[in-house]
Amino acid sequence: HRAYQRLGAHLGTQDETSGAWFSVWAPGSKHVSVIGEFNAWNGGTHPLNPIGHSGIWSGFVEHAQNGQAYK
Repeated sequence: HRAYQRLGAHLGTQDETSGAWFSVWAPGSKHVSVIGEFNAWNGGTHPLNPIGHSGIWSGFVEHAQNGQAYK
């Protein structure tokens, strides 16, 4: 239900720091990370964490901004 509200990139805060929450569905994956302009496209900088056994991986990237490209 309403997966678009959770999956993808969403601007927000964590501990009063601005950035973006990233969540993807990647069942069977052993490692997932987000890369983009905010980390010079470095795959090891922002790993995502699995949410139980749901297949969803999620994490917060400090200082990510609207309009920055990411994968």
